[in-house]
Order: sequence, then structure tokens, then C-alpha cells
Amino acid sequence: MSSIIKRLLFTVSFLIIILINNNIAIGQQGNIEVYNIVTEGVDPTNADIVIQRILDEIKTNMGILGGGGIVYLPPGTYTINNTLKIPPRTVLMGMGGSFNLSGDSQGSYFIKHQSVVLDWRGEEDKNMIESYENVPFNSNTLESVVIQGIALNGNATAQHGIYLPNLDEGLGAQTRSGLIVRETLIYNMKGNGFHAGQNQSEIFLEKVCSYKNGGNGFKFISGSDINLTSVWAGGNIKDGFYFESVDNVRSFNCDAWGNDENGAYISNSAGFSFHKFQSNDNDKNGIVIINSPECSFLGSFFVGNSALIDGEHSEIYIIDSYGIKFVGCRIGSHWSSNKTKWGIYDSSAEPATNSIIGCSIYEAEFLTGTFSSNVLGNYLIEGCTGGASGKDIYKNPNKFVSTNLSPFHINKSNETIIVDTETGWKQLKLPLAADVNYGKEYLIVKKLADNMKILITPSEGDNINNLDVGTNFEYVNTNANGAFRIIKVSESNWIVIE
Repeated sequence: MSSIIKRLLFTVSFLIIILINNNIAIGQQGNIEVYNIVTEGVDPTNADIVIQRILDEIKTNMGILGGGGIVYLPPGTYTINNTLKIPPRTVLMGMGGSFNLSGDSQGSYFIKHQSVVLDWRGEEDKNMIESYENVPFNSNTLESVVIQGIALNGNATAQHGIYLPNLDEGLGAQTRSGLIVRETLIYNMKGNGFHAGQNQSEIFLEKVCSYKNGGNGFKFISGSDINLTSVWAGGNIKDGFYFESVDNVRSFNCDAWGNDENGAYISNSAGFSFHKFQSNDNDKNGIVIINSPECSFLGSFFVGNSALIDGEHSEIYIIDSYGIKFVGCRIGSHWSSNKTKWGIYDSSAEPATNSIIGCSIYEAEFLTGTFSSNVLGNYLIEGCTGGASGKDIYKNPNKFVSTNLSPFHINKSNETIIVDTETGWKQLKLPLAADVNYGKEYLIVKKLADNMKILITPSEGDNINNLDVGTNFEYVNTNANGAFRIIKVSESNWIVIE
């Protein structure tokens, strides 16, 4: 190719990138080559041969001249028979229409494909796109790579769509790839749509959809600084989004729907900020958070999950995590009733004081209850609305505090406080009379423990009639669920009724 033609192609393509890529900076120095795969003689039925030759040339130029390259794919469907290995400082850019997601009258989804499709016809269990190995100043990262405006069809045989391998922790800054993926559809993979292995960090995804893959929609393992904007995961066999040992994830306007497991699964991670996240119609939980502190959800929706309707899954499932905040979220839906086990279920051995602020809670969806006992007994719940329509004033039915952190729970049907199964002493601190409904009876019962004794103490400022604060109430009834005291709230006092 003559130098004049190359300069002309560079000018035209660079103008295209300015208009479409919002001035993405690629290669700040050296020689940037621009390639059109059609003018390079691509055969659409065997396109990977020409595309990989171009990528190999970019790798060589990068090593010698410190440059990079732009690979332009005009509209069309291109058969890929072998994994495309992309070197750093490369832009792989398709042109043409965008994709959208729509639902037919039966609620199933279909895809309107982009006009640039890479169609996998290679061997089973190979990845469609992955990083080049052993490149200068880099090791196995898609450093400063941009992938935009293409669709990857794995035809249920390619392993992963975009694959970043595990990295050695000792590589330090080399793990921060700066990979950008935009306006890209990844579908029909045998494994994950997008897979980032250990220590892959600084990844930016925008308007990316991972659809009907055999694994997770998006999987991230032990990296950091992940940025997701308008990223969607739907119809995948596993979780929509999977994070393991990942720090500092920022998400805006992302959606997980119709996945066979959870909408999102977060484990051993920290520092997540989800704004306008929506998880709906997934078979299991809307989101699972395990041993992952400091995660915030603002204006997010968790609705219509537990699509299996097996009574075992919840909109939100939390284990051993603190600093979790739900602000202005919607939990549950008005169109599905008796479907999900809990709105929020916390099974921590020592639950933290997490926060639920200003949320709309559609209680008719939940089979067992809105919040589990650990949530009711430990979380800060303020300014929420509830009821079947989500419009009623929500009042926490349980403001009792267990001073030794022993869990208990309110039975929704008869509003009983059920003391847990440990033997020995339990201590319940009564709420202020002003914090509960007057005339409401709370029945304290024993669950399973033998010889249980309970010390009941008043809140500061309350008086208790017919009850000596120092009295120990020993359970002596032979009935395993027999009540030994009923406490009724009068206008100013706690009254113990024999």
C-alpha cells in the first residue's frame, strides 16, 4: 500500500473516530497505521487470515516504532476460524448499525444484529478475541486497546467472546490495561461473554451486551477499577455479572435480566457503586453479596427475581458484608406476588448495621417476608414505603434490639418474637413506647432451646408496670412453643400481661 493511500485512509478513519469515538486517544507517539480489511484483500468467508496479518503487523510496528494501529471493518459478516490475538495500542472498529433488545408478546428477547458481525466457525473451546502474548512492555493485557461497533457470534462453540488471561501479581502497573469496549454485542458463546482473569484492571465497558452465553455474561476475577456504563447481561446460563475479589467497581445504568442463576454475584470484593442498576426476572437471586464491604446501590431496581418460584431465593441476598447501602431503590414488584422468598435476606452469623433508605418495597411479592430477622434486627431502615402497592408508609415491625447480638425474628402471621435456638441467657432490650404501635401485642415464645432464661430490660425513659427489671423469667411450660409473657404497649408504659 502506497504511503499516500495510507495517509488518506488515516485521515478519513481518524475523522470517523473523532465523530464516533468522542476523541479517543490512541497511541500518543510513533507511527499509527490505519487498515481497511477490504482494501487489504479480506475474504469474508475466511476473514481471520487477513485480520490477524494486520494485527501482527501492528505488533511489529509497536515494537520497532512505538506506534499502534487502527483496523477498520466495513459493514458485513466475517467468518472467523481462529482466535484473533490483539496487540496493545490497537483499535478494532466496525461501522454500521447498532443493536437493540426487544421483547415479543411472550416476553422472550431477540437481537437486532449490528451490521458488522464476526461469526465464529473455528474449533470448539477457543476464544474469539484475546490478548497477544509476549509483547514489549506488556504481558497478556489488551493495553490501550479499543473494540467498538462489532458483534461477536460464538455459535455455541467458541469458549469466550473477549478473554483476558490471569496475570502475575508481580507485573504491577502492567496489569492496568485501559481496555475500552464500546457498542459491542457478545452472544452465543460456550463460556463467558466477557472474561477478565486475575489482576486484570482498569477496564471500561460502555453499551456492551452479553447475551445467551453458556457461562456468565461478564466475569471479573481479582482486578480493580472496573467501569461499566449501560452494560447489559441477559439470558446467560450462569450469572449476569460475576465479581470475585474485585475492588472499585463503578456501574451506571446496567441491567441483568433473564439469567439462569443470579442477576449479579459479588464475593470477597469491596468498594462497589451501582447507580440505576436493574436486576429482574433472573431464576435465582437478584443480587448476592458475600463478604464484600462498602457496596452502595442508588436508584436501583430488584424486581421479579426468583423466576424458578421455588421459594428459596430472594431479591437481595447478603452474607458477612458491612457498609451496604440501598438508597432510593425499588425492591419487589406489583405484578408478581408470592414469588420471592425475601425482599432482603441476610444470613450472616454476626450481621452488620447496613442501611435501607428511602426505598419502595412491594411486599406482596415475598413469600416469607419483606426482610429477614437479621435485617429487621440490625439494619437502619428509614423513610421507606411498603405494602402491596409500595405506596404505604413502611413501619419496621421489629425495633427490638438484642444486646448480645443473638438473632431473633418476627413471625409475620402472628407477630411473635421467636428467640433463637441457643441455650442459656438471652437479653432483649425493649423499644421506646413511642416507636411501636399502641395496643399492639408482642408474644415472646421459645423456639427450641431447653432451660432458656430471658432478662428483659426497659429502654431509657420507659416504665414497666407489673415487672421488676431484675426479674429473670424462666421458661417452665412443657409446650415447646408456649408463651411465658405477652407485652402490650399502652400510651406511656410497657404492661406485662400474665
